[in-house]
Amino acid sequence: MEYSYLSRFLQDKLSKAEALEQLKFKTHQFAKKQIAWWRKDPDINYVKDYPQAKSLVSDFLSS
Repeated sequence: MEYSYLSRFLQDKLSKAEALEQLKFKTHQFAKKQIAWWRKDPDINYVKDYPQAKSLVSDFLSS
């Protein structure tokens, strides 16, 4: 993803500010897509804090 912005910047097709702005935007979009994709997986347990994580790991290891 970032290579295209670096390439266009090096070819003077984008300013540094434009390249960084577009890269930030695309990275944010990509992260949102990843989060949406992972949320669809019912086997993933999202934890809120350390005690919950510790409990889940303990339960898993004892089974």
